[in-house]
Amino acid sequence: MYQPGRKKGMLQFSYRPSEPALEVAVAGDFSGWEPLVMRRMSDGTFVRNVSGLPCRCEYKFFVDGRWRHDPDHNRTVKNTYGSLNSVAESC
Repeated sequence: MYQPGRKKGMLQFSYRPSEPALEVAVAGDFSGWEPLVMRRMSDGTFVRNVSGLPCRCEYKFFVDGRWRHDPDHNRTVKNTYGSLNSVAESC
């Protein structure tokens, strides 16, 4: 899931795993698809603030070595690998 941040072009990404996860990262066209490690909160949710984003970006979560689209957000597009990328809009 994502939420607009306090500043324009900032989003807070969050991921609550359905089963225990050791490491979660978010990646997208904003990071050249390089995973950005997310911080585990006390309730088990992983979060990461990302700034400098374009108005529209595609992203996925990288959960314990596996790519996952955002289960809490239904706006997706098909990627060149035949799977889905989630779409976020910050403007």
